[in-house]
Amino acid sequence: MQKSDFNATFEHAYVNSTQGEFEAWFRAMMECVYKGDFEFFKAGGQHGDKKSDGRPISEDTVS
Repeated sequence: MQKSDFNATFEHAYVNSTQGEFEAWFRAMMECVYKGDFEFFKAGGQHGDKKSDGRPISEDTVS
């Protein structure tokens, strides 16, 4: 996929989805990219997740 195609797909999902729909789309994309190496987490607390939805386990980073 070309970067411009990805950007358009991402923008469409971001603008046209509810929060839950977008999180599900993002999770599916990350699980596809990282092939089982992505740990999704749902934030708790009153301040939300500050846009952190999970992490590639082997890279030990947050996405």
